Amino acid sequence: MVHPTKLPKAKHTATLIFLHGLGDTGHGWLQMLGDIAAPYVKVICPNAPNQRVTLNAGMVMPSWFDIKSLDLNAGTDEKGIKESSAILEKLIEEEIKLGILPSRIAIGGFSQGGSVALYAFQTLPKKTSSVYRIKYLHASTSTIRTELYTNKQRHSSVSSSWGERSCCTISIWFHDKHINAKLL
Repeated sequence: MVHPTKLPKAKHTATLIFLHGLGDTGHGWLQMLGDIAAPYVKVICPNAPNQRVTLNAGMVMPSWFDIKSLDLNAGTDEKGIKESSAILEKLIEEEIKLGILPSRIAIGGFSQGGSVALYAFQTLPKKTSSVYRIKYLHASTSTIRTELYTNKQRHSSVSSSWGERSCCTISIWFHDKHINAKLL
């Protein structure tokens, strides 16, 4: 599968892989991220597979996993998240085969894509340098809620019950790996 990609202008020594949100494609993000990337960074913005999204009356759209409801107790499409994480893992492996060190690969995403990137960052055997998740863009206040995780620490700007629920879910999923997530 060919993914929207912007090649570096200088010698390729780092890669950013960024996943779009629900119903979007990688093309719009590629334009913006490609314009601001350092000259040595390759930017890859893959497109999610088209699939039915329960929350949107079963409409088929680009989606990394199914969203059943906005109810926090509705459950998560863990199978879909794992399948999308495997897409990300394959892209990381391809970059490593090109000679890019895992420590020079950053992953990220917006909204749904950010959730997949965070899951992959926590579970994949090859550790990337960091994961960046844009939670949402609030048009009326120009607020951007973001999280940045590196292999050393977490920098966060999270609000409300969604942040609390994400931390709880991460702690439950990774209890055997001794990962304790908390809202800061």
